[in-house]
Amino acid sequence: MLESDLDGVGIEHLHRVHRLEERAHAGPGRGIHDAVDGELDGGRVDLGAVVKEDVLLELEGVEETVRRDLPRFGGVGEELSVGGDADEPAPDVRRHPDHFVAGRGVEVETRNLVAVDDPEHSAAFLRRGRDDAGEDDRDHDDGGHRGQESTPLVIDGVMYFTTAWSKVFALNAATGALLWSYDPKVSPEWAVNACCDVVNRGVAAWNGKLFLGTLDGRLVALEAVTGKPAWETLTIDRNSRYTITGAPRVVKGKVIIGNGGAEMGVRGYVSAYDAETSKMVWRFYTVPGDPSKPFESPILEKAAKTWTGEWWKYGGGGTVWDSIVYDPELDLLYVGVGNGGPWNQRIRSPQGGDNLFLSSIVALKPDNGEYVWHYQETPAEMWDFTATQTIIIADLS
Repeated sequence: MLESDLDGVGIEHLHRVHRLEERAHAGPGRGIHDAVDGELDGGRVDLGAVVKEDVLLELEGVEETVRRDLPRFGGVGEELSVGGDADEPAPDVRRHPDHFVAGRGVEVETRNLVAVDDPEHSAAFLRRGRDDAGEDDRDHDDGGHRGQESTPLVIDGVMYFTTAWSKVFALNAATGALLWSYDPKVSPEWAVNACCDVVNRGVAAWNGKLFLGTLDGRLVALEAVTGKPAWETLTIDRNSRYTITGAPRVVKGKVIIGNGGAEMGVRGYVSAYDAETSKMVWRFYTVPGDPSKPFESPILEKAAKTWTGEWWKYGGGGTVWDSIVYDPELDLLYVGVGNGGPWNQRIRSPQGGDNLFLSSIVALKPDNGEYVWHYQETPAEMWDFTATQTIIIADLS
């Protein structure tokens, strides 16, 4: 991310570099030029004026604060002071209208930077892929500019899958012909709550219906034949920055759904809804709440003893954003719990502790959500070491 103010055009944040390519040609003094490539959204950024500003470069995870002095383009590069090497001249590089040199051999393609504090650019960035039917002559409005993480289901010759923005498609599995599509009309503004793009990992199927979790926290039942909504219910408090990107699971007539948002100050939980009526049957919180209030279950009172400070004011995290699996032999539901919120334990639990049930596999009774056991993979989790990766049940000998 580059932070700057360019010629009074109100560009405070230059945001969202999409691809990072290392160009392996030698540059004077530093050897490698890192070129940042992205997408232009709403016109070229004008760097015509003299700019003297601290900027933060994030290139392949390496951050450097750089003071730059950029006269108008068209001439030969000026000397740029960089960090502790203030006397080291920048490479003698010919200016180009679409590039500037930020020292240490770092060349940034300015035509690809987006001004996100400008309302027009901001809205365009959030909407990207939201309503792009017909773009690039695609047959289906699949949100192709955004992340795609769905696992398809194929049932009786029909392929069901989701795309970005929680859209659902049904295709003839043999021909690829579109049978129907469903768009839950997620507001593009909700995208700001998603840590990792507006992805969706798929639907669940049961008894003639499909079940979808939407980015903005709804659980939707669709008729599998027509794609028409049968019911929907809100599973989150929209005053908090929850999202749903994971696929639901159906167990014994109940739709199980979690959520995401541990980085956004939320408290994780997993819920079960009646597949026919949409009524919530039970909810299990994965981290304890405010200890001055009654705990939702006895196990959370015990879990609270593994936390210190005022963790509940930060949410605590522990969202169940992906892995949920049912063991029919033991009649147990296993859920994978995510990272702490905030990541730094010194903030959320300053005197330490294991911080249950962060980064844990938790076994629950599917009928009522009652706790059975847990295994914590990373006590005191503070590295985003989640336990949300896909759980596979197997008999090993």
